[in-house]
Amino acid sequence: AAAAAAAGAASGGDPGADTPMSPGFSAYLAPDDDAGSQDGGESVSPGSAAAGAAVAVAEACRVVRLLLKDGGGHTKELALRAKVMTAHANSMAGDGHATPTELFKAVLRWIEKALALLEDLSVDEQPAAATACTELAVALLGLLCTWLHECPMAVQSLLQQTENLFLVHV
Repeated sequence: AAAAAAAGAASGGDPGADTPMSPGFSAYLAPDDDAGSQDGGESVSPGSAAAGAAVAVAEACRVVRLLLKDGGGHTKELALRAKVMTAHANSMAGDGHATPTELFKAVLRWIEKALALLEDLSVDEQPAAATACTELAVALLGLLCTWLHECPMAVQSLLQQTENLFLVHV
């Protein structure tokens, strides 16, 4: 239950939330510009907001990783049943459509999206976003490694889906 609660935090919490790895996340990684302001007139760029969100999700991944590590094989098997709300694969940012998805499958999709975003980001033009996306990808991969370690059910779930072959290139 604790892993599921932490997983909910990692996914953005509420069903309509635009999570850092939802299809709309890449829109936030636009080059820093004056696309928003706070009451004090300070500019808040979408890229810096996304970087902060990615770092927060990376930290949530670390918490879930510790729960899985300390909980052992039974906890890992129970966590395979946990569900999180994720945006539809073909929906665009902000439409609010989300469906429950198994946390394990969501982690795999988020890894794939984080790695794809890393390929598209320019470290020179968007250093904060690139660093945050790298941190997120590392945290997600660490979570996956911990989950797979000594958990045959997780390994079986990973190997059953051909769309997980992207991990061969990581």
